[in-house]
Amino acid sequence: MQNTGLIRPTGLLLLFSLWCCSTSTWAQELPINTQLGGNFSLTSAQNKQFELNALKNQVILLTFGFTHCVHSCPFVLSKYTQLLKTLGAQAQEVKLLFITVNPEQDTPAHLQHFLANFDARIIGLTGSPAQLKQIAHQYGAVFTPSAHPTQTPHKTDDIPHTDRIYLLDQQHRIRMIYPLDTAAERIQADIKALLR
Repeated sequence: MQNTGLIRPTGLLLLFSLWCCSTSTWAQELPINTQLGGNFSLTSAQNKQFELNALKNQVILLTFGFTHCVHSCPFVLSKYTQLLKTLGAQAQEVKLLFITVNPEQDTPAHLQHFLANFDARIIGLTGSPAQLKQIAHQYGAVFTPSAHPTQTPHKTDDIPHTDRIYLLDQQHRIRMIYPLDTAAERIQADIKALLR
């Protein structure tokens, strides 16, 4: 029989069922990290109390950084901005967190001003050095505090820190920890899988 290159109705039905099956199981295939993560409380860039557990039924992206970082942080925040745009209406179901590792200089007001250069929907968070150290430990992140915490911002030295992006599901369980160079399309696909 001659192959016409057309897919018969039964073939279309099979392809559709395979597609449905794959999309429904994608989120199940994302591993659940039971060793890291957990609730925390900090101060937002709007100078309000923030608690992770208050974000009900939201997918979370979380990263650590500081406003005068010239290497990884602008790259991550640009990726955040791209994701918010490409997610469209689904962006309402996602919260993007930026936790400073330089609380002496990154005051709430400074965080708010800085993040406005990317997207005002990004939630900037700060706290005491002890709080930030504890949260970093919860998430398996590390950073070296500034050797000159009272130095003026434009002279700030670099602060080595973990530059990973954490994906948390609606129950705030860590599902993925992305290296810095992970494509935004890959992160978006994982977010969409959790939102299904």
